[in-house]
Amino acid sequence: MASILKNAKELYPFRELRYLYSDQRTPDAVQMHIDDFLGLMETLQIIADKKIMRSIERGIQDIKENRLHTHEEVFG
Repeated sequence: MASILKNAKELYPFRELRYLYSDQRTPDAVQMHIDDFLGLMETLQIIADKKIMRSIERGIQDIKENRLHTHEEVFG
């Protein structure tokens, strides 16, 4: 799962304009574009679903081990 999270920024590039609000050293609130927020929520839902995560991990392993099929092989 760590490798999937590491690549998340490449798959879903966040906009650079974000604001952190704080009275102290640690942020209390974040302001971000709604599309970034919705994408983040969707990513968290996927990560929380163990069945989807196992499927993604199997797919990544299939790619690494060259267990691939062409469009023609799958759909004729």
